Amino acid sequence: MTRTASTHKLSQSPRARQRAHSLPARLSRIDWVCQQSAIDRHSQHIPPVNLKTLRELELSEFYRNPKLRHDVVFDSQLHFRPNNDGTRGLKKKVDSHGYWQLVLVECEVLLNASKRKGPGARSHERPMKIPILLATMRDILLTLVPRADREEVEQSLDPELLMQQLEHGILDLKRMSLWLARIFKAHCAPMRDQWVDLMVSQFARGVDKGDNRALMEGWKSIFGILEAMKLDVANHQIRTLRPHLIATAVVFEQSYFQSRIDQGRLDIHEPRQWYQEYYAKYKELGGGEDHVDCFMQATLDMVTPSKESRFPATFVFDYERLDCLRDDIREATCQRLCTLLFRQLALGAKREVEDKDICKLMETIAAVLGEEGGSEKYVQRSADVALSIAHMACGNTLPSASVVKMAENWLARHLLTGSRIYIATELRVIKEIVCAIQQTIKGWTSPAAFPISQVAEITGNTVTIKSIAQRLANIGYLHWQVFGKLVYLADGTHQHISMQPKMINGNGYGINLPAAIGSKDIVWNGDRLTSS
Repeated sequence: MTRTASTHKLSQSPRARQRAHSLPARLSRIDWVCQQSAIDRHSQHIPPVNLKTLRELELSEFYRNPKLRHDVVFDSQLHFRPNNDGTRGLKKKVDSHGYWQLVLVECEVLLNASKRKGPGARSHERPMKIPILLATMRDILLTLVPRADREEVEQSLDPELLMQQLEHGILDLKRMSLWLARIFKAHCAPMRDQWVDLMVSQFARGVDKGDNRALMEGWKSIFGILEAMKLDVANHQIRTLRPHLIATAVVFEQSYFQSRIDQGRLDIHEPRQWYQEYYAKYKELGGGEDHVDCFMQATLDMVTPSKESRFPATFVFDYERLDCLRDDIREATCQRLCTLLFRQLALGAKREVEDKDICKLMETIAAVLGEEGGSEKYVQRSADVALSIAHMACGNTLPSASVVKMAENWLARHLLTGSRIYIATELRVIKEIVCAIQQTIKGWTSPAAFPISQVAEITGNTVTIKSIAQRLANIGYLHWQVFGKLVYLADGTHQHISMQPKMINGNGYGINLPAAIGSKDIVWNGDRLTSS
Protein backbone atom coordinates (compact mmCIF):
# COMPACT_ATOMS: atom_id res chain seq x y z
CA MET A 1 0.00 0.00 0.00
CA THR A 2 2.79 2.39 0.90
CA ARG A 3 4.73 1.48 -2.22
CA THR A 4 1.67 2.23 -4.37
CA ALA A 5 1.31 5.67 -2.79
CA SER A 6 4.95 6.50 -3.49
CA THR A 7 4.47 5.50 -7.13
CA HIS A 8 1.65 8.03 -7.50
CA LYS A 9 3.89 10.67 -6.01
CA LEU A 10 6.47 10.16 -8.75
CA SER A 11 3.89 10.89 -11.46
CA GLN A 12 2.50 14.03 -9.82
CA SER A 13 3.34 17.65 -10.46
CA PRO A 14 5.60 19.54 -8.01
CA ARG A 15 2.58 21.28 -6.44
CA ALA A 16 0.71 18.02 -6.11
CA ARG A 17 3.77 16.41 -4.54
CA GLN A 18 3.83 19.19 -1.96
CA ARG A 19 0.23 18.47 -1.00
CA ALA A 20 0.96 14.75 -0.99
CA HIS A 21 3.26 15.22 2.00
CA SER A 22 0.19 15.55 4.17
CA LEU A 23 -3.13 14.28 2.87
CA PRO A 24 -2.40 11.37 0.47
CA ALA A 25 0.36 9.96 2.65
CA ARG A 26 -1.89 10.10 5.69
CA LEU A 27 -4.78 8.49 3.85
CA SER A 28 -2.45 5.80 2.58
CA ARG A 29 -1.31 5.15 6.14
CA ILE A 30 -4.93 4.97 7.36
CA ASP A 31 -5.83 2.55 4.59
CA TRP A 32 -2.88 0.35 5.55
CA VAL A 33 -3.80 0.42 9.24
CA CYS A 34 -7.41 -0.46 8.42
CA GLN A 35 -6.29 -3.33 6.26
CA GLN A 36 -3.95 -4.61 8.99
CA SER A 37 -6.71 -4.25 11.57
CA ALA A 38 -9.03 -6.30 9.39
CA ILE A 39 -6.35 -8.98 9.07
CA ASP A 40 -5.75 -8.94 12.84
CA ARG A 41 -9.48 -9.19 13.53
CA HIS A 42 -9.76 -12.16 11.21
CA SER A 43 -6.76 -13.90 12.78
CA GLN A 44 -8.35 -13.50 16.22
CA HIS A 45 -11.26 -15.66 15.04
CA ILE A 46 -9.13 -18.52 13.69
CA PRO A 47 -9.04 -21.66 15.90
CA PRO A 48 -5.75 -22.39 17.71
CA VAL A 49 -5.37 -25.50 15.52
CA ASN A 50 -5.47 -24.46 11.87
CA LEU A 51 -3.78 -25.09 8.54
CA LYS A 52 -1.02 -22.62 9.34
CA THR A 53 -0.08 -24.19 12.68
CA LEU A 54 -0.17 -27.66 11.10
CA ARG A 55 1.89 -26.64 8.10
CA GLU A 56 5.21 -27.72 9.61
CA LEU A 57 3.85 -31.28 9.73
CA GLU A 58 3.56 -31.44 5.96
CA LEU A 59 5.97 -33.72 4.13
CA SER A 60 7.14 -30.85 1.94
CA GLU A 61 8.04 -28.78 5.01
CA PHE A 62 9.85 -31.72 6.55
CA TYR A 63 11.92 -32.22 3.41
CA ARG A 64 12.87 -28.55 3.43
CA ASN A 65 14.01 -28.66 7.07
CA PRO A 66 17.71 -29.67 7.02
CA LYS A 67 18.05 -29.65 10.82
CA LEU A 68 15.13 -32.03 11.22
CA ARG A 69 16.50 -34.32 8.53
CA HIS A 70 19.87 -34.32 10.28
CA ASP A 71 18.30 -35.11 13.66
CA VAL A 72 16.46 -38.09 12.18
CA VAL A 73 19.83 -39.74 11.52
CA PHE A 74 20.76 -39.62 15.21
CA ASP A 75 17.37 -40.18 16.83
CA SER A 76 15.28 -43.17 15.80
CA GLN A 77 12.56 -42.05 18.22
CA LEU A 78 12.26 -38.55 16.79
CA HIS A 79 8.61 -37.52 16.63
CA PHE A 80 6.35 -34.52 16.56
CA ARG A 81 4.23 -33.59 19.55
CA PRO A 82 2.25 -30.54 20.63
CA ASN A 83 4.57 -27.87 22.02
CA ASN A 84 3.16 -27.19 25.48
CA ASP A 85 6.49 -26.49 27.19
CA GLY A 86 7.98 -23.27 28.49
CA THR A 87 6.77 -19.72 27.88
CA ARG A 88 5.55 -20.48 24.38
CA GLY A 89 3.54 -23.45 25.62
CA LEU A 90 1.99 -21.35 28.39
CA LYS A 91 1.00 -18.64 25.91
CA LYS A 92 -0.49 -21.28 23.65
CA LYS A 93 -2.64 -22.59 26.52
CA VAL A 94 -3.76 -19.10 27.51
CA ASP A 95 -4.66 -18.13 23.94
CA SER A 96 -6.48 -21.42 23.40
CA HIS A 97 -8.48 -21.02 26.61
CA GLY A 98 -9.46 -17.47 25.64
CA TYR A 99 -10.53 -18.56 22.15
CA TRP A 100 -12.75 -21.40 23.37
CA GLN A 101 -14.36 -19.20 26.02
CA LEU A 102 -15.40 -16.83 23.24
CA VAL A 103 -16.72 -19.78 21.24
CA LEU A 104 -18.79 -20.64 24.33
CA VAL A 105 -20.27 -17.14 24.28
CA GLU A 106 -21.19 -17.50 20.60
CA CYS A 107 -22.78 -20.90 21.29
CA GLU A 108 -24.95 -19.30 23.97
CA VAL A 109 -25.94 -16.47 21.64
CA LEU A 110 -26.92 -18.88 18.86
CA LEU A 111 -28.82 -21.22 21.20
CA ASN A 112 -30.78 -18.38 22.82
CA ALA A 113 -31.61 -16.85 19.44
CA SER A 114 -32.83 -20.18 18.05
CA LYS A 115 -35.17 -20.64 21.04
CA ARG A 116 -36.91 -17.34 20.36
CA LYS A 117 -39.46 -17.05 17.56
CA GLY A 118 -40.46 -14.08 15.48
CA PRO A 119 -38.67 -11.45 13.41
CA GLY A 120 -36.53 -10.24 16.32
CA ALA A 121 -35.33 -13.69 17.25
CA ARG A 122 -31.98 -13.51 15.50
CA SER A 123 -29.18 -11.62 17.21
CA HIS A 124 -28.07 -8.41 15.51
CA GLU A 125 -24.45 -9.43 16.13
CA ARG A 126 -23.46 -12.26 13.81
CA PRO A 127 -21.02 -14.80 15.35
CA MET A 128 -17.48 -14.37 14.02
CA LYS A 129 -15.63 -17.39 15.33
CA ILE A 130 -17.98 -20.27 14.58
CA PRO A 131 -18.17 -19.66 10.78
CA ILE A 132 -14.35 -19.67 10.57
CA LEU A 133 -14.27 -22.65 12.93
CA LEU A 134 -16.50 -24.63 10.55
CA ALA A 135 -14.43 -23.71 7.50
CA THR A 136 -11.16 -24.55 9.28
CA MET A 137 -12.54 -27.89 10.46
CA ARG A 138 -13.47 -28.82 6.90
CA ASP A 139 -10.14 -27.64 5.44
CA ILE A 140 -8.05 -29.65 7.92
CA LEU A 141 -10.17 -32.76 7.48
CA LEU A 142 -9.76 -32.54 3.69
CA THR A 143 -5.98 -32.89 4.16
CA LEU A 144 -6.45 -36.04 6.24
CA VAL A 145 -8.84 -38.15 4.18
CA PRO A 146 -8.22 -39.91 0.86
CA ARG A 147 -9.38 -38.26 -2.35
CA ALA A 148 -12.30 -40.68 -2.59
CA ASP A 149 -13.78 -39.27 0.64
CA ARG A 150 -13.16 -35.58 0.00
CA GLU A 151 -16.38 -34.99 -1.93
CA GLU A 152 -18.40 -36.36 0.98
CA VAL A 153 -16.50 -34.10 3.40
CA GLU A 154 -17.10 -31.02 1.23
CA GLN A 155 -20.80 -31.77 0.94
CA SER A 156 -21.33 -32.62 4.61
CA LEU A 157 -19.25 -29.75 5.99
CA ASP A 158 -20.41 -26.83 3.87
CA PRO A 159 -19.61 -23.92 6.25
CA GLU A 160 -22.27 -21.54 4.90
CA LEU A 161 -25.02 -24.16 5.03
CA LEU A 162 -24.02 -25.32 8.50
CA MET A 163 -23.97 -21.73 9.73
CA GLN A 164 -27.45 -21.05 8.36
CA GLN A 165 -28.75 -24.18 10.04
CA LEU A 166 -27.11 -23.15 13.31
CA GLU A 167 -28.64 -19.68 13.18
CA HIS A 168 -32.10 -21.15 12.55
CA GLY A 169 -31.67 -23.83 15.20
CA ILE A 170 -32.11 -26.75 12.81
CA LEU A 171 -28.56 -28.14 12.69
CA ASP A 172 -28.53 -31.68 14.05
CA LEU A 173 -25.29 -31.54 16.01
CA LYS A 174 -25.68 -35.08 17.32
CA ARG A 175 -25.97 -36.43 13.78
CA MET A 176 -22.99 -34.34 12.68
CA SER A 177 -20.87 -35.65 15.57
CA LEU A 178 -21.77 -39.26 14.70
CA TRP A 179 -20.80 -38.63 11.06
CA LEU A 180 -17.50 -37.10 12.17
CA ALA A 181 -16.92 -40.07 14.49
CA ARG A 182 -17.32 -42.45 11.56
CA ILE A 183 -14.84 -40.45 9.48
CA PHE A 184 -12.38 -40.13 12.35
CA LYS A 185 -12.43 -43.83 13.24
CA ALA A 186 -11.99 -44.78 9.60
CA HIS A 187 -8.89 -42.63 9.17
CA CYS A 188 -7.17 -42.20 12.54
CA ALA A 189 -5.26 -44.54 14.83
CA PRO A 190 -7.35 -46.83 17.08
CA MET A 191 -5.87 -45.20 20.17
CA ARG A 192 -7.89 -42.06 19.30
CA ASP A 193 -11.25 -43.92 19.41
CA GLN A 194 -11.84 -43.11 23.08
CA TRP A 195 -11.33 -39.41 22.38
CA VAL A 196 -13.75 -39.65 19.44
CA ASP A 197 -16.38 -41.30 21.64
CA LEU A 198 -15.91 -38.51 24.19
CA MET A 199 -16.54 -35.91 21.47
CA VAL A 200 -19.82 -37.65 20.52
CA SER A 201 -20.96 -37.74 24.16
CA GLN A 202 -20.12 -34.06 24.61
CA PHE A 203 -22.34 -33.05 21.69
CA ALA A 204 -25.08 -35.41 22.87
CA ARG A 205 -25.03 -33.87 26.36
CA GLY A 206 -24.95 -30.38 24.92
CA VAL A 207 -27.99 -30.98 22.71
CA ASP A 208 -30.07 -33.05 25.12
CA LYS A 209 -29.50 -30.82 28.15
CA GLY A 210 -28.98 -27.48 26.43
CA ASP A 211 -25.46 -27.40 27.86
CA ASN A 212 -23.51 -24.82 25.86
CA ARG A 213 -20.25 -25.62 27.63
CA ALA A 214 -20.57 -29.24 26.57
CA LEU A 215 -21.09 -28.09 22.97
CA MET A 216 -17.98 -25.92 23.22
CA GLU A 217 -16.01 -28.86 24.62
CA GLY A 218 -17.26 -30.94 21.70
CA TRP A 219 -15.94 -28.43 19.16
CA LYS A 220 -12.68 -28.27 21.10
CA SER A 221 -12.37 -32.07 21.02
CA ILE A 222 -12.84 -32.07 17.25
CA PHE A 223 -9.83 -29.83 16.78
CA GLY A 224 -7.80 -31.80 19.30
CA ILE A 225 -8.54 -34.97 17.35
CA LEU A 226 -7.67 -33.29 14.05
CA GLU A 227 -4.33 -32.17 15.45
CA ALA A 228 -3.65 -35.64 16.83
CA MET A 229 -4.48 -37.20 13.45
CA LYS A 230 -2.08 -34.83 11.71
CA LEU A 231 0.62 -35.66 14.24
CA ASP A 232 0.03 -39.38 13.76
CA VAL A 233 0.28 -38.98 10.00
CA ALA A 234 3.46 -36.93 10.32
CA ASN A 235 5.10 -39.36 12.72
CA HIS A 236 4.20 -42.31 10.52
CA GLN A 237 5.87 -40.58 7.59
CA ILE A 238 9.07 -40.03 9.55
CA ARG A 239 9.26 -43.71 10.46
CA THR A 240 8.55 -44.71 6.86
CA LEU A 241 10.99 -42.29 5.29
CA ARG A 242 13.79 -42.59 7.84
CA PRO A 243 15.81 -45.24 5.93
CA HIS A 244 15.69 -43.08 2.80
CA LEU A 245 16.57 -39.91 4.71
CA ILE A 246 19.53 -41.65 6.32
CA ALA A 247 20.76 -43.09 3.02
CA THR A 248 20.66 -39.65 1.38
CA ALA A 249 21.84 -37.61 4.39
CA VAL A 250 25.38 -36.94 3.13
CA VAL A 251 24.36 -35.89 -0.39
CA PHE A 252 21.52 -33.72 0.88
CA GLU A 253 23.68 -31.93 3.47
CA GLN A 254 26.50 -31.39 1.01
CA SER A 255 24.03 -29.76 -1.38
CA TYR A 256 22.47 -27.69 1.40
CA PHE A 257 25.76 -26.39 2.82
CA GLN A 258 27.20 -25.88 -0.66
CA SER A 259 24.29 -23.52 -1.30
CA ARG A 260 24.89 -21.65 1.96
CA ILE A 261 28.59 -21.28 1.17
CA ASP A 262 27.81 -19.99 -2.34
CA GLN A 263 25.39 -17.45 -0.84
CA GLY A 264 27.96 -16.28 1.70
CA ARG A 265 25.81 -17.48 4.60
CA LEU A 266 28.39 -19.92 5.98
CA ASP A 267 31.92 -18.75 6.76
CA ILE A 268 34.24 -21.68 6.08
CA HIS A 269 37.52 -19.91 6.92
CA GLU A 270 37.29 -20.37 10.68
CA PRO A 271 36.36 -24.10 10.52
CA ARG A 272 39.12 -24.72 7.95
CA GLN A 273 41.66 -22.91 10.11
CA TRP A 274 40.53 -24.88 13.17
CA TYR A 275 41.11 -28.21 11.43
CA GLN A 276 44.32 -27.28 9.65
CA GLU A 277 45.90 -26.05 12.89
CA TYR A 278 45.03 -29.31 14.62
CA TYR A 279 46.22 -31.32 11.61
CA ALA A 280 49.60 -29.58 11.81
CA LYS A 281 49.91 -30.60 15.49
CA TYR A 282 48.73 -34.11 14.66
CA LYS A 283 51.49 -34.53 12.06
CA GLU A 284 54.12 -33.13 14.43
CA LEU A 285 53.20 -35.84 16.93
CA GLY A 286 53.70 -38.52 14.28
CA GLY A 287 50.07 -39.01 13.37
CA GLY A 288 50.80 -39.28 9.66
CA GLU A 289 48.23 -38.27 7.07
CA ASP A 290 45.19 -40.15 8.33
CA HIS A 291 42.65 -37.34 8.06
CA VAL A 292 39.76 -39.34 9.50
CA ASP A 293 41.67 -40.24 12.66
CA CYS A 294 42.95 -36.67 12.91
CA PHE A 295 39.46 -35.24 12.55
CA MET A 296 38.07 -37.59 15.21
CA GLN A 297 40.77 -36.48 17.64
CA ALA A 298 40.21 -32.83 16.73
CA THR A 299 36.50 -33.23 17.45
CA LEU A 300 37.24 -34.98 20.74
CA ASP A 301 39.68 -32.22 21.68
CA MET A 302 36.96 -29.69 20.90
CA VAL A 303 34.47 -31.29 23.33
CA THR A 304 37.03 -31.82 26.10
CA PRO A 305 35.49 -30.02 29.10
CA SER A 306 38.68 -28.38 30.40
CA LYS A 307 39.39 -26.84 26.97
CA GLU A 308 36.07 -24.94 26.80
CA SER A 309 36.46 -24.68 23.01
CA ARG A 310 33.90 -23.07 20.71
CA PHE A 311 32.26 -25.28 18.12
CA PRO A 312 32.95 -24.34 14.48
CA ALA A 313 29.94 -23.17 12.46
CA THR A 314 30.06 -26.33 10.36
CA PHE A 315 28.80 -28.25 13.43
CA VAL A 316 25.66 -26.10 13.62
CA PHE A 317 23.32 -29.11 13.45
CA ASP A 318 25.21 -30.95 16.19
CA TYR A 319 25.67 -28.30 18.87
CA GLU A 320 23.29 -30.02 21.28
CA ARG A 321 24.83 -33.45 20.70
CA LEU A 322 28.34 -32.05 21.19
CA ASP A 323 27.23 -30.35 24.41
CA CYS A 324 25.89 -33.72 25.60
CA LEU A 325 29.19 -35.40 24.75
CA ARG A 326 31.11 -32.71 26.62
CA ASP A 327 28.78 -33.14 29.57
CA ASP A 328 29.19 -36.92 29.53
CA ILE A 329 33.01 -36.68 29.39
CA ARG A 330 32.85 -34.29 32.32
CA GLU A 331 30.66 -36.69 34.26
CA ALA A 332 32.86 -39.67 33.39
CA THR A 333 35.87 -37.73 34.72
CA CYS A 334 34.01 -36.79 37.90
CA GLN A 335 33.12 -40.45 38.43
CA ARG A 336 36.80 -41.36 38.09
CA LEU A 337 37.71 -38.75 40.68
CA CYS A 338 35.06 -40.09 43.05
CA THR A 339 36.43 -43.60 42.54
CA LEU A 340 39.98 -42.35 43.19
CA LEU A 341 38.91 -40.72 46.46
CA PHE A 342 37.00 -43.84 47.47
CA ARG A 343 40.03 -46.07 46.90
CA GLN A 344 42.28 -43.74 48.90
CA LEU A 345 39.85 -43.59 51.83
CA ALA A 346 39.33 -47.37 51.72
CA LEU A 347 43.11 -47.84 51.72
CA GLY A 348 43.34 -45.65 54.82
CA ALA A 349 40.63 -47.73 56.45
CA LYS A 350 42.52 -50.91 55.44
CA ARG A 351 39.64 -52.18 53.29
CA GLU A 352 40.05 -53.96 49.98
CA VAL A 353 38.03 -52.59 47.08
CA GLU A 354 36.32 -54.95 44.63
CA ASP A 355 34.53 -54.22 41.38
CA LYS A 356 31.15 -54.69 43.03
CA ASP A 357 32.10 -51.96 45.53
CA ILE A 358 32.72 -49.51 42.67
CA CYS A 359 29.37 -50.42 41.09
CA LYS A 360 27.63 -49.88 44.42
CA LEU A 361 29.46 -46.56 44.83
CA MET A 362 28.24 -45.34 41.41
CA GLU A 363 24.66 -46.35 42.27
CA THR A 364 24.86 -44.49 45.58
CA ILE A 365 26.28 -41.34 43.98
CA ALA A 366 23.60 -41.47 41.27
CA ALA A 367 20.91 -41.71 43.96
CA VAL A 368 22.40 -38.75 45.84
CA LEU A 369 22.68 -36.54 42.76
CA GLY A 370 19.45 -37.46 41.01
CA GLU A 371 18.93 -37.19 37.26
CA GLU A 372 18.72 -33.41 36.86
CA GLY A 373 21.45 -30.79 36.78
CA GLY A 374 23.96 -32.19 34.29
CA SER A 375 27.58 -32.86 35.17
CA GLU A 376 27.86 -29.69 37.27
CA LYS A 377 25.69 -31.33 39.92
CA TYR A 378 28.91 -33.03 41.10
CA VAL A 379 30.36 -29.63 41.99
CA GLN A 380 27.12 -28.27 43.39
CA ARG A 381 26.56 -31.27 45.66
CA SER A 382 30.17 -32.26 46.25
CA ALA A 383 29.71 -32.24 50.05
CA ASP A 384 26.87 -34.78 49.86
CA VAL A 385 28.87 -36.95 47.47
CA ALA A 386 31.95 -36.75 49.69
CA LEU A 387 29.94 -37.84 52.73
CA SER A 388 28.56 -40.86 50.84
CA ILE A 389 32.04 -41.82 49.63
CA ALA A 390 33.52 -41.54 53.14
CA HIS A 391 30.64 -43.58 54.59
CA MET A 392 31.10 -46.43 52.10
CA ALA A 393 34.91 -46.34 52.32
CA CYS A 394 34.66 -46.85 56.09
CA GLY A 395 32.55 -49.99 55.67
CA ASN A 396 29.20 -48.19 55.95
CA THR A 397 30.08 -47.00 59.44
CA LEU A 398 30.01 -43.41 60.53
CA PRO A 399 33.30 -41.79 59.41
CA SER A 400 35.13 -39.36 61.65
CA ALA A 401 34.61 -35.63 61.21
CA SER A 402 38.21 -35.21 60.04
CA VAL A 403 37.79 -37.83 57.30
CA VAL A 404 34.56 -36.24 56.10
CA LYS A 405 36.13 -32.78 56.09
CA MET A 406 39.16 -34.02 54.18
CA ALA A 407 36.93 -35.76 51.62
CA GLU A 408 34.78 -32.66 51.18
CA ASN A 409 37.79 -30.37 50.65
CA TRP A 410 39.54 -32.76 48.26
CA LEU A 411 36.47 -33.34 46.12
CA ALA A 412 35.42 -29.68 46.06
CA ARG A 413 38.90 -28.69 44.88
CA HIS A 414 39.59 -31.39 42.31
CA LEU A 415 36.17 -31.53 40.67
CA LEU A 416 36.96 -28.12 39.17
CA THR A 417 38.25 -28.23 35.60
CA GLY A 418 41.27 -26.10 36.51
CA SER A 419 42.60 -28.63 39.01
CA ARG A 420 45.79 -30.43 37.96
CA ILE A 421 44.40 -33.73 39.26
CA TYR A 422 41.19 -33.14 37.31
CA ILE A 423 43.12 -32.42 34.09
CA ALA A 424 45.30 -35.52 34.57
CA THR A 425 42.22 -37.70 35.17
CA GLU A 426 40.43 -36.16 32.21
CA LEU A 427 43.45 -36.88 30.00
CA ARG A 428 43.24 -40.58 30.92
CA VAL A 429 39.56 -40.59 30.00
CA ILE A 430 40.32 -38.88 26.68
CA LYS A 431 43.03 -41.41 25.82
CA GLU A 432 40.62 -44.26 26.48
CA ILE A 433 38.00 -42.59 24.25
CA VAL A 434 40.58 -42.18 21.44
CA CYS A 435 41.38 -45.90 21.59
CA ALA A 436 37.68 -46.78 21.63
CA ILE A 437 37.01 -44.52 18.62
CA GLN A 438 39.83 -46.14 16.67
CA GLN A 439 38.47 -49.59 17.49
CA THR A 440 34.99 -48.49 16.43
CA ILE A 441 36.22 -47.22 13.07
CA LYS A 442 38.27 -50.37 12.50
CA GLY A 443 35.08 -52.35 13.05
CA TRP A 444 33.58 -50.68 10.00
CA THR A 445 36.25 -52.45 7.89
CA SER A 446 36.20 -49.54 5.41
CA PRO A 447 34.84 -45.99 5.24
CA ALA A 448 32.07 -47.24 2.97
CA ALA A 449 30.97 -49.63 5.74
CA PHE A 450 30.10 -46.75 8.10
CA PRO A 451 26.82 -48.01 9.64
CA ILE A 452 24.90 -44.76 9.33
CA SER A 453 21.61 -46.64 9.50
CA GLN A 454 22.46 -47.72 13.07
CA VAL A 455 23.68 -44.36 14.32
CA ALA A 456 20.61 -43.73 16.46
CA GLU A 457 20.41 -47.18 18.01
CA ILE A 458 22.82 -46.52 20.90
CA THR A 459 21.01 -46.98 24.21
CA GLY A 460 21.87 -47.45 27.87
CA ASN A 461 24.35 -45.57 30.04
CA THR A 462 25.68 -42.60 28.05
CA VAL A 463 28.62 -41.94 30.40
CA THR A 464 30.55 -45.11 29.52
CA ILE A 465 33.69 -44.81 27.39
CA LYS A 466 32.15 -47.08 24.75
CA SER A 467 29.00 -44.98 24.43
CA ILE A 468 30.90 -41.69 24.24
CA ALA A 469 33.29 -43.09 21.64
CA GLN A 470 30.51 -44.58 19.52
CA ARG A 471 28.48 -41.38 19.47
CA LEU A 472 31.47 -39.17 18.75
CA ALA A 473 32.60 -41.50 15.96
CA ASN A 474 29.13 -41.36 14.39
CA ILE A 475 28.91 -37.57 14.58
CA GLY A 476 32.50 -37.06 13.48
CA TYR A 477 32.46 -39.44 10.56
CA LEU A 478 29.16 -38.22 9.12
CA HIS A 479 30.44 -34.67 9.53
CA TRP A 480 33.68 -35.57 7.74
CA GLN A 481 31.76 -37.13 4.86
CA VAL A 482 29.81 -33.90 4.44
CA PHE A 483 32.58 -31.33 5.00
CA GLY A 484 35.86 -33.16 4.39
CA LYS A 485 36.38 -32.14 0.78
CA LEU A 486 33.90 -29.28 0.92
CA VAL A 487 35.71 -27.34 3.67
CA TYR A 488 38.58 -28.97 5.54
CA LEU A 489 40.71 -30.31 2.67
CA ALA A 490 39.96 -27.45 0.27
CA ASP A 491 42.57 -24.80 -0.39
CA GLY A 492 42.01 -21.08 0.04
CA THR A 493 39.78 -20.88 -3.04
CA HIS A 494 36.47 -22.59 -2.61
CA GLN A 495 35.92 -25.69 -4.75
CA HIS A 496 32.35 -25.96 -5.98
CA ILE A 497 30.83 -29.41 -5.73
CA SER A 498 28.15 -29.84 -8.37
CA MET A 499 25.01 -31.38 -6.93
CA GLN A 500 21.89 -30.16 -8.65
CA PRO A 501 18.73 -30.54 -6.57
CA LYS A 502 16.41 -33.17 -7.97
CA MET A 503 12.65 -33.22 -7.94
CA ILE A 504 10.02 -34.97 -5.89
CA ASN A 505 6.56 -35.06 -7.43
CA GLY A 506 7.35 -31.89 -9.32
CA ASN A 507 8.52 -29.96 -6.23
CA GLY A 508 12.17 -29.22 -5.54
CA TYR A 509 12.96 -30.74 -2.17
CA GLY A 510 16.57 -31.51 -3.01
CA ILE A 511 16.52 -35.29 -3.41
CA ASN A 512 14.73 -38.05 -5.31
CA LEU A 513 12.62 -40.58 -3.47
CA PRO A 514 13.77 -44.10 -4.33
CA ALA A 515 11.47 -46.28 -6.33
CA ALA A 516 10.85 -48.40 -3.23
CA ILE A 517 9.25 -45.46 -1.46
CA GLY A 518 6.39 -44.42 -3.66
CA SER A 519 3.24 -42.57 -2.77
CA LYS A 520 1.52 -45.77 -1.66
CA ASP A 521 4.28 -46.52 0.83
CA ILE A 522 4.17 -43.13 2.51
CA VAL A 523 0.38 -42.79 2.51
CA TRP A 524 -1.42 -43.65 5.70
CA ASN A 525 -5.18 -44.06 5.28
CA GLY A 526 -4.89 -42.28 1.97
CA ASP A 527 -3.13 -39.17 3.14
CA ARG A 528 0.24 -37.76 3.95
CA LEU A 529 2.11 -38.77 7.05
CA THR A 530 5.07 -37.12 8.74
CA SER A 531 7.34 -39.21 10.84
CA SER A 532 8.32 -39.01 14.48
